Amino acid sequence: MKMLVRKGKNNTTRCLLLTTLLFIFCAVGAISLFFSCENHWIIKLTEHMVCEVCGNANIRCICGSEEPAAELTHITADYTGTETIYTFTILDSLKDDLTVRAFFDNDTNRNVDAEDYTLSTPTGSLTAPSSIVTVTYGEKTATFTVEVSDLTIIENPAPITSAAITVTPPLWNASPDATSPDATASVAGNFSVGDITWTRTDGEPMDDLFQIGINYTAMMTLTANVDHVFHEDFTATINGGAAAVANNTGATVTVSRSFETDEANVIGISIKTQPEKALNSYIHGDTFDLSGIEVTISYADSSTKDVTLDDFGDISITVSLPNGTTLSRSDHNNTLVSVERGDYKADVGTLTVAQAAGDFGSPFEIDFTFITFIAGSTLSDITLPPGYEWVAPDTILTAGENQTFEAEYTDPSGNYNPVIGYITVNLTLYIHDYTVTFDANSGDTEAAPSSITADHNSTIEPPLTEPTKTGSGFYGWYKEPDCINRWDFAVDKVTGDMTLYASWVENTIVVTVNIEDIISGDPQFDRFTISRTGAGHEDKVTVSVNEGDYDPGSIGWSIAGVGAHAGTAITGTGGQFILDANDQRYNSLGNHILSLEVKIDGITYQTNIHFTIIE
Repeated sequence: MKMLVRKGKNNTTRCLLLTTLLFIFCAVGAISLFFSCENHWIIKLTEHMVCEVCGNANIRCICGSEEPAAELTHITADYTGTETIYTFTILDSLKDDLTVRAFFDNDTNRNVDAEDYTLSTPTGSLTAPSSIVTVTYGEKTATFTVEVSDLTIIENPAPITSAAITVTPPLWNASPDATSPDATASVAGNFSVGDITWTRTDGEPMDDLFQIGINYTAMMTLTANVDHVFHEDFTATINGGAAAVANNTGATVTVSRSFETDEANVIGISIKTQPEKALNSYIHGDTFDLSGIEVTISYADSSTKDVTLDDFGDISITVSLPNGTTLSRSDHNNTLVSVERGDYKADVGTLTVAQAAGDFGSPFEIDFTFITFIAGSTLSDITLPPGYEWVAPDTILTAGENQTFEAEYTDPSGNYNPVIGYITVNLTLYIHDYTVTFDANSGDTEAAPSSITADHNSTIEPPLTEPTKTGSGFYGWYKEPDCINRWDFAVDKVTGDMTLYASWVENTIVVTVNIEDIISGDPQFDRFTISRTGAGHEDKVTVSVNEGDYDPGSIGWSIAGVGAHAGTAITGTGGQFILDANDQRYNSLGNHILSLEVKIDGITYQTNIHFTIIE
């Protein structure tokens, strides 16, 4: 602050006294005193008591006279920060690199302390790509603009551990190529590569054209994608050689490698020394090894240069089959291997990859059951897994366990030699000895025959003579005494000893249609009647045929439906059909027709049975 002591008659004593005090303070370093003009002494107090540039507007003359307050006219803001600013950067952190200065109407100015001013933006936060920041001090404002990076914070970004970069190496009399090179990485597509900066390795100024015998360094910056980060142990290669890694920030990293300029324009390439491992000495699964190979590069000036494998990358020599490839007979046998430099190529030779030793696999057993044993059955009757074949397929089989037979395994890929091994066979032979018994199930007479023998997994024919039971009609053969699941002679097969049970329907009349009647189409019986109430007539009638007279599965029955079932045929199969006067699907009062269709030796026959339903 400034304090003014005005000279004048009325203040002489007071000013003399003050002057004395001021000199005392000045002597001990508390204040500094200097003369400003004819009218005022200007006193500057140290230790923040009074400052000549503070601009404080509330100053009163200690000698009794009052001076007008110094007014704040404007402020300035000068931001000098160089660190990257992000959308999530705390606004007040900008104060570290910000200078705010206040100016007053008495021609004074001063720096404003950070705690005395505030920062704000139109949105309340920093936004990309730039933000205008407003500084407010007193009632005055100033603005400055900062560039803002829209960086997304990714939790647990994927690490990039390595990269392989390919550049065009320096060629004599060629211009340096700054184009972004090709690159691959430990995870494809997880970073981008900046343009190449070429420098002379010896530190001399860079040449406009690459010069003979000079080493040049290619340097470029890699930038990780937002969801990746360069690992702290990140490594890189350039043209197959180790690159120097520097300035790894996680988000970016610098890589570089030095190259020697080719001495002249290349006009040819040839093989000087073959690889130590002969191209015809590989087997499936080996690693391709070019160690020891040496080529000769020929130049337009008649000079030559011998290049070993380790230096191939330095002058862009490539191999058609990369060194270190794991060889597969199916993929690489008879492959022509060559080296190339630009438009020039030299053949190393044809690669031969032999089959590896075969692997028969873990010993295994086959449990085999002959459904139908034929005398003289052989090993060829037992199917093996893909790739396996019996060595002696004509070997005659006998029943028994733990029988061992030779087999040969050939890998389908062709990468392995055939190999002989042994397979254990546990053999069971089934003979035609299943017994099927026909149980009359409380009937008065038995079926004839009452039992038969059957082959494994075969169908059977019903007995020629059906059983009978007084007061009941026979209704077919079932798999259980309760007659739940009917045996279908055309479909069901015998897999062991078994019994079939007769099914009976009580209080019915049995009408049998003979084969002769079916063939002639003229059943030898009159129309019959069934009654809904059973008054004077039975309410059920069983119409049957002898199933053995007809082709298996060919018997079909059909009645036209009535009422809600009009237009629908009520059908049945098998040797009999029970007509029921109380079956609402077809029981309208009046005349009806039961249609029967069968096949005999493939020829279809059809006949109609007429009946009447009464109340």
